[in-house]
Amino acid sequence: MQRRYEPSSSPAVQALQAKILGKQREYENLLHLKDLSVGLASQMEQLNLKIDTLSLGTDAIADVLSGWSNVFRAINLSTCKINSVQGTA
Repeated sequence: MQRRYEPSSSPAVQALQAKILGKQREYENLLHLKDLSVGLASQMEQLNLKIDTLSLGTDAIADVLSGWSNVFRAINLSTCKINSVQGTA
């Protein structure tokens, strides 16, 4: 009676099949991670653009607010001048 060789029942073959299956899962997980990384990079680029826009906006606001001190100073000077003219008249 000849012994029949069944490759799927060999422990070495089963270990190899398990290793291949594990590597396939690892590869699928890496592909998923790559897709998520691409999405994250895109979101970071969009965030960078929004931060640049905010930065430009805050610079403009700072310029406007720095001008208000001059406006208030001019109002104060004109009020003082009006009061001094009314006081002498």
